[in-house]
Order: sequence, then C-alpha cells, then structure tokens
Amino acid sequence: MSKSNGRKKLQLNPAFANAHGLSEEKTADPCEKLKNEVAIANSTASKISRSIDEARKTGKLLLNSIELKLPLPSAIFDLRNDLVKQFDGKMDGDDKFWNCYGEEMLTVLDLSNNDFSKNVEKDENYGSTSHATMHANTSMVTLDDRIGSYKALRTLRLRNCSLDDLPWETIGKHMPALNTIDAPGNRFTKIPMSNLPTSITSLFLADNEIQSLGDSNAAIHLPELCHLDIGNNALTQLPLKLYSPKLKHLILAKNKIQSIPSGFLESLEKSLHTLDLAENQLSSVIDLSHHSHLRVLELRINKLQRAPRIHSNLSKVGLSYNELTSIESLYDGLMDDDYKASNSDGKWFRPKLSELHLEKNRLKNTLHAPTLAVMTNLSLLDVSHNNLETIPYVVGYLPHLNKIIMDGNPFRMIRSAIKYRASGGIETGTLLQSLRNKGDAPPGPDYYGSVYEGAIANSNSSASRSVVEARKIVRDACSGQIRTLSTSGRGISGELVWAELIDELHAKTTNSDGDAVSYGSLAQTWKFPNGKITSFGDEWVGALPNITALEATRNRISEVPSTFTIFPLKTLNLGRNSLSSCVLRDNICVSMSNLASALVDLDLSTNNIEWIPGSLFDLSNLVSLNLSYNKIKTLDWSIDDDTEEWQGWKHGLVSLEYLNISNNAINDLGYLPLALSSCPRLRTLLLNNNAIYEIPLELGMLDQLTNIDLLGNSQRQISTRVLTQGCSKILQYLKDRMTPEELQEAEENHKEIQMALEEDQNDSDSEMNKTKNDDITVDIESKVDIVLRVEENDVKTVEDNQSDQDMVQLKRAAAIAERMEEEKKKEEKNISEKILFEIKHNMAQLSTELDNMSLSRAKRFALKKELAMERSKLIREERKNEQ
Repeated sequence: MSKSNGRKKLQLNPAFANAHGLSEEKTADPCEKLKNEVAIANSTASKISRSIDEARKTGKLLLNSIELKLPLPSAIFDLRNDLVKQFDGKMDGDDKFWNCYGEEMLTVLDLSNNDFSKNVEKDENYGSTSHATMHANTSMVTLDDRIGSYKALRTLRLRNCSLDDLPWETIGKHMPALNTIDAPGNRFTKIPMSNLPTSITSLFLADNEIQSLGDSNAAIHLPELCHLDIGNNALTQLPLKLYSPKLKHLILAKNKIQSIPSGFLESLEKSLHTLDLAENQLSSVIDLSHHSHLRVLELRINKLQRAPRIHSNLSKVGLSYNELTSIESLYDGLMDDDYKASNSDGKWFRPKLSELHLEKNRLKNTLHAPTLAVMTNLSLLDVSHNNLETIPYVVGYLPHLNKIIMDGNPFRMIRSAIKYRASGGIETGTLLQSLRNKGDAPPGPDYYGSVYEGAIANSNSSASRSVVEARKIVRDACSGQIRTLSTSGRGISGELVWAELIDELHAKTTNSDGDAVSYGSLAQTWKFPNGKITSFGDEWVGALPNITALEATRNRISEVPSTFTIFPLKTLNLGRNSLSSCVLRDNICVSMSNLASALVDLDLSTNNIEWIPGSLFDLSNLVSLNLSYNKIKTLDWSIDDDTEEWQGWKHGLVSLEYLNISNNAINDLGYLPLALSSCPRLRTLLLNNNAIYEIPLELGMLDQLTNIDLLGNSQRQISTRVLTQGCSKILQYLKDRMTPEELQEAEENHKEIQMALEEDQNDSDSEMNKTKNDDITVDIESKVDIVLRVEENDVKTVEDNQSDQDMVQLKRAAAIAERMEEEKKKEEKNISEKILFEIKHNMAQLSTELDNMSLSRAKRFALKKELAMERSKLIREERKNEQ
C-alpha cells in the first residue's frame, strides 16, 4: 500500500469552533463563495428585486433583458407589499413605505427584450398560475389584465417580446395617461386603435404581423397622436377616417396597402410633416396638394403610374421604382407656353423642393420642362435608369442644382455634354453650362444669371450673385404679414458680416401710407439660429431699427454691440450661446433704454452667466425670464466690492409670469422667496436641479403660483413624494410647516416689500422729473453758449452789419450770461455741501438703526440696501467736488 504524499486536510475541533463562532462554511473556498454570490446577483429574481427597489424611488420599472417569463411576477403589480411585511405594522421608521412610488404611480414600464414565447414559468416566486397568459383555446402569448394596475403609466415599452396580443381593452380603460406604446418586434396581428386611450401621442408598432387596425369602416379618434409607425407589417387597407390633427410623422412603409382613403389623410393637412409609404402596392393617384406642412414624402417601390399632386412646401420627394411616365401632375396650374405658373396673387410660383428621386421608372424622351422650371430650389435630381433621350435646357438655369444622377438612360442629344469625374459621377457644372448654351433663361426671377426686376446682369461673379441673393432675402423678408429676416444657413462663422445685405436693408421703398422708408424698417423679426456666429456689429442695429423679436439660439455669441439697447425688442432669445453676466449688465439690462422698456420675453438659457446684475430689475415689463442651465451660484442681494454695483435678486419685475432658474448651481436663494411676493402675476417658478440645501418655507406664501418645481436639489427635509404633487399641495405643505410667528413675520415682510415698491416708484418719478429739469438747464446753457460763440467768432460780421446799439446789447447779454454762470457755480457748491451733509447724517441714522438686534430679516435687508445706496451717493458727490 503506497504512502500518500498529500497532506491531510485539517479540520476544526467542534468544541473550538463553537467557542469561537466558527463553522465549516466560513472556511470554505472564498472563490467558490464569490461565484455563488455572483450567480445569485445575476439571477432573474435578484434583477427583479433590484428593479422594484429602483422603481419605488424613480417611478420607472425597468425589467428589460432579464430573461423574464410569463406570467409576470405578482410583486411588480404590488410594489408596497414587501415593505408592509417588513414593517410588520410598525410605521415609526424614517423611511415610511407610503413615501415611495406604488404601482398606481409608475410612469414607465419597460419589458423589452424578454422572450415571452418560452414556456410559462410556474415558480411560486413569479406568482400564481391563475394569471394565465395563454388563451384557453389558442397558443397566443399575451400579458394579462393585471397590467391595468398601472393607472398613471405614460410609457409602455415591449420591444422584441414575441407577444401575440395585448389586453387592449384594459389598456384603454385603465391607463388614461398613457402617451407612448413602443412595441416593435412582436407578433401582433390586429391593433384595435379605437380602443386606445385618447392621450396616446406615439405608437411604435413596426416589425409585427399587423393585418388590421380595427374596423376599417369606423373612424379613429386619437387627437393627441403625433407619431405613428406601423412599418414592416401586413396591412392591406386603412380605416376610412383618421382624426389626429397633431400627427406629424406617419410611417406605413413595407406593407401591402393598395390605396389611401381620402378621409384618412384629411385631418392631417395642417400637421403632417413626414409621410412614408414606401414598399407598398399603391397604384391610385394620391392628392397631397393641401398638406401645407408636409416636408418629406417617400413613395418608392410602389405601382404608381401618375405622379402624386403635392404642395409647394415639400422639400424631399421619393418616387423611385414606380411606373411613372411623366412628372407633369406634380403641381397644378403650370403653363406650358411661358413657364409662368404664377399664383392667384400674381407672385411667381417657386416650390421649396430640394430633392427629387425618379430612378427606375418609365420616363421617356424628356422630362416636363414647365414642372422642372419652377423648381428653383432643387439641389438633387435623380433620373437614372429610365428611357430618357435628353434633359430640358431649363435645368441648366436652376441656381442651386449641384448633383444630377443620370446613369442608365439612352441619351442622344446631350451625350457629348456628359463628362465623368475620375472619382465617379457626372461633372454637374459642365452639363449645366452645356444646357444653358441651348437657350435663354425662362422669364421670371430666381434663375441662374437672371436679370429680372433689375438684378445685376453679370451674375457669374460671386460678388454680384451675393447682391442678388441679398436682394431676394430682403424683399422676401419685408413683404407679407410675417416680416421675418432670416440670415441663418449661410455658413458664416465669427462676426456676422454681410455688407451687401446691409446695403439692401438701407435701400428705399414705400410703405402702405406711401411714405419713403428703408426696407430694414419694415422688418419685424430677425432670426439667425444654429450657426457659428460670435458677434454682430452696430450696423445691424441701424439697418433694423423696428424689429420686435430676435432669435439667435445655438450660436457662439459672446458679446452684443454697445447700441443693442436701441432695439425695441419684445422677444429676445439668445439661448445656447456664450454670454457672460457683464454683457447682460452692460449691453442688455440698461436702464431707461428702448430695450428695457419694451422687453417682454427674455431667454438666456445655457450661457455663461454667473451672477444676476441688479440692472435686470430695470426691465419693467418683463413677463417671461429663462436663466436655466447657467452657472449662477447665489441670489443673495449684495454690492460687489469691485464694481460697487448690486447683484442678486430683489423685489421688482411686477409683470413677471414665468421664471426659470433651474439647472444652475444655486445654493443661496437670498430674498427670492420674499421678493417674489411683489410679482402678483407669477404663475410658474422652476428651481429644480440646483444646490439648494434647505427649501425656504416662505415659498408656501406665494399663492399666485400654479406650477412649481423644486426637485433635484441637495435638500433632504422634504420628501420626493411631496415635491412630485401638484403646486397647490406643495405650497400648502410648506405653509403648514411654518410656525405662527414665522407666518406673521412673513406677512410683515410682504407688507414692507410692498412699501419698498411704492418708494421705488416714487424715486423713479422723481428721477424722471429731475431728468426733465436737467434737460431745461442744458437748453438754457446751450443758448448762453450760442451767445458767447457769437461774440467770439462773429464780432467782425456784427460790426459790419449791425448798429452800435445792437453791439452794446450783445455784449450786455454776454456779461449777463457770465454772471449767471458764476452764480450757478456758487449755488451748485452750496447744494453739494448740503447734499453731503444730508447723506452723512442719513448714513449715521441708518447705522444706528442697524445696531438694533430685534430687526426682522426683511427690515434689516431694506436698511442695508438703503445704507449702501447712501454710500454710493456719497462717493459720487465727493468725486464730483474733486472735479
């Protein structure tokens, strides 16, 4: 018997193990133990448990991709059940279960990427099998009616779940807030759309086996629907009537639809933006001539023999792989003889079409020239793989056309003009030049080289083409009801410089009264969003003196011109730029300016603003203010040591209705909760996603609010459950937590703020009167100055042309003016000394009052403010005396 070389495994003495609390389990292999723990953590049950815990906090139950089986676990339909058992009837802890989200409060349910077609799970952990998910007489896989317990659900995601059906009736009755159903990649065969909740805004049902949308003779009413995607299904017909006046995107590609009922698209004339009917079996003519908001139309791979009738606002049309023989029917009213195609008001018809795809049709000989002639905005034309012999020469005059695809055609008449690049593709410039050599430009504006209505003849140069373009932009902007100048999409970066456009804005025209005015004075709105502009000069202010709205979002603007406040703007949107607090103070919030008195809506979100200048409160008519997504840290009202100017938030802005300062880094609200009592029209206050450590209870006194958001802050004293309730309940909760003494103090503070507002109004009136008196004084001084200049410069002329008596009177007037000047200086000195004495006396009194420790917070704030203002007056007077 051979002797073993291995050592015998040591074992614990049982008595020793009991004495020291050891066991065999604790001495097990740690790697094996870790593997077991990982396996347990990755199990479906553990994932469900973690998802439920997260749902209790966020209101979103995410169970996607966890190998979930049917029937669904009972625990996800009763989120508080485990918590009730855990507390065992004792509810004295800090984390009370009723503060969490329950199933009736969930907003999102995601069951995507779980293959429910596998065998039904019968484990007791997943609930009783009484909740059958298989139909009794069929093998259809569906969810059961327990899904109706999610009464507040807004989003239901069921992507790639292999479901055959859903309890549509339960969804329609018990989910009144449902907005989105996202369920592509299943096996649905029928969608009873008439049973869906009317709150639905988005339906994503692509890649199913849908054959019907319910009763084809019934009308579907989904008034909030914005996006409908039923692509790649088996639809053969559509309902006769669809009432969805907000629907923007309709995707019906890859089905078996043969015709579109006229009533199905009738309610979409003012809303539909995208219509995709590709890869169907359409053969009848489609009339979309009244769909003015439609921009993208895709009809490739159908059986169309005639082109659809479309609206002039369409920008992209795909008609590839059809049986078209002509494009003549695209636009109604075209004239074969002169290409005029003008509207009833006499203006030239110019559709906005930029891309037209006609490859692989049955087009013969040539294309309809009048239809192509009006497409002055066309940039891409694909007519490949047809039976064309030539292209109309008018194509050469389309100014924006930069790509033509013509492969697979038996061209004869223009074969010599077709040249290919070494990299592939036709040399478009050479072809267009060859076409232009065959004939003159059609009559009317907007063609290459056009001299229509005084345009510059030699438009081959880039400068002259820029003038023509500028002239067209200005003429379009200053005509019609909505006079909007748009300078976006020009590829300009850095400073906005366009001399030709400025000259055109200064050009003269006549207004409706027959008076001579500049074109720029007729513009009402100026837009240049989505660019790389960093600044624009004073010349734009002079060229557009009467605009009331400016939109320049998504640029890189870091400064505005010093004359910017001359603009009488009511709406100013400079969101998503690089503006600083100094620019806001110096060039936007300037007291007594046109901008300050006219501005109603101000949006400076997503900039580099770090503090709020006190001059913001000079915008007396401001109704909406958006300062979200900036870098503001405090709203405390105080004087900056360097600039000696006020910063923060104070009372004022009495017309304000909307205030958004969310998504900053605010940790101190200062006097904002009290100061907002001076805004009786305020309805919306957004303070979410800041660094507020303690929410002031005084906010509960703002009874005028209808919407308030305090979520996403650092505070911990108010639960999320409270902050997700309605505005009135949040305000009542804050107010109920105030003591009687705090309520009384807040009411007194509100009264003091109202008194301060009245004092500010009186000061403003006094300042205006002082300004008027100063103007009178300046006028007198100017007259005296004129007399003196007459004596100094025109004495000789007077001697030659005036009598000695007139000369004596002139010198006497000059002497009187000199004496008046001396007396004025003495009086000013006396007044200055008196003012200095009064200021110092007031400062001493204010300092004495501040020593009183029983002052309220609002009263102390008012005294500090008044003391700082007196200090500023003292500094100004002393500097004035030194001069």
